[in-house]
Amino acid sequence: MTADSGSGPATAPTSPPDGAPADETDARLNAVEAEQQRQGGILQQILAKVSGSAPAAPAPAQQVTEDRLEPGSVVAEVIAELGRRDQAAAQETERETLAQRVAKLEEKPPEPPVRKVEHVMWGPR
Repeated sequence: MTADSGSGPATAPTSPPDGAPADETDARLNAVEAEQQRQGGILQQILAKVSGSAPAAPAPAQQVTEDRLEPGSVVAEVIAELGRRDQAAAQETERETLAQRVAKLEEKPPEPPVRKVEHVMWGPR
């Protein structure tokens, strides 16, 4: 059994294996280095996109996003909602007051007319 059973990270051998020509080892080493450089370039592209160095969003879209995420907008929304609630309460109070005034203005039955005899004999009431 060998110390490296294939479960650990692959390391490039420092000397060619027995019976392998040096040219083949150099070719394999060059292929591995070229692949690492290619993957390194792809990794740099991914990091550039993730880190935010990619092109920014258009200005109107960015402004909409900032407005939506701005913490002050929550406070403004709460104040606006409280204002709407107060306005609704004021309107309800106004309706109740108007209903009371209308109830006072309802037609009352007329008093019976004063008979002429009473008016002549005793005068107007």
